[in-house]
Amino acid sequence: MDAKMCLQHDEAIVGPFDSISSFLPTLISKTYVVVEDIEKVHGLLTPADVLAEGHQLAIDCIRPIPVIHEFDSIETALIIMNNEKRYVLPVYDKKEKYIGSIKYKRIIEEVGLIKRQPVEVTVTNIIGTYDIETAKQSFLHELYHNTKNPLQVIYSSVNLCKAADNSMEKENLLSSISESTKQIEDTISHLFYSYFNID
Repeated sequence: MDAKMCLQHDEAIVGPFDSISSFLPTLISKTYVVVEDIEKVHGLLTPADVLAEGHQLAIDCIRPIPVIHEFDSIETALIIMNNEKRYVLPVYDKKEKYIGSIKYKRIIEEVGLIKRQPVEVTVTNIIGTYDIETAKQSFLHELYHNTKNPLQVIYSSVNLCKAADNSMEKENLLSSISESTKQIEDTISHLFYSYFNID
């Protein structure tokens, strides 16, 4: 999922020379404000920025933070947020124009919605010749047989990872998940090209 899918749409805007006291209630209720004038967006301001800098004007409290681009993945955004200890980041388009912000809470909400959406698969059973039907059955059998074990490893590793106490154990489990995912991907690619002979 791209960062642009999680943009905030109800941002509070303040001027660079507005006093902190003039928008403090908004800053607290919204959790951040966009500092902007006619010419440009100067940055995002959070209560932590105000506390850290301790100045009276919005522009003086802005701290430099990394930006996200609209087609960056939400995984990238989460990594930056974790590394920088930020819960909100500015998002820019290809022309380096500010288009909104992305919040940690919004990402988690979007991921939660995706997880709850049912997967819909439609199969149209077109009956072909004996050879085609045999190939279809063989393909499905091999696909099931070769992906069942890696999927079980992924499922088990995720559950164990939740309970793991140390980082080395978690690292080993994540490595196992990664290897099993690659194994599934390789199996599907191999079977697809073997059965359908596509260049």
